[in-house]
Amino acid sequence: EALGGRGVESRARSVLGRPMNVAELMDLAPRDERARQLADEIWDGIAALTANLAIICDPEVIVVGGGYVRSGDASLERVIEIVNRATPFPPVVTVGHFRADASLYGALALAQRESFERVVPRREGYER
Repeated sequence: EALGGRGVESRARSVLGRPMNVAELMDLAPRDERARQLADEIWDGIAALTANLAIICDPEVIVVGGGYVRSGDASLERVIEIVNRATPFPPVVTVGHFRADASLYGALALAQRESFERVVPRREGYER
């Protein structure tokens, strides 16, 4: 939760004096030292969680998306470096196809599926 939208907004308010979402923080970080330090702390947290996830679940690939990917490849390289050091069998860590719009496309896909489920009734013996 500390690394999600509300947590970042709350931490930004505390550190920078105003709330901002992840994308705004990542856009500000190159121009503001306090924002950069906060972004670095958040990326370190993401890296630690990603490494733990890799150890527990042993995936082949972990895909990062949403507002975080606006900060560019340098931050992702930091995550990759930590994951590679901390895990015995590191997965590939990459940016998703939809980059910063991943949440939007996910929400659209869920809405499309839900509307389809409501419009087209299920038939016995028929799988979607």
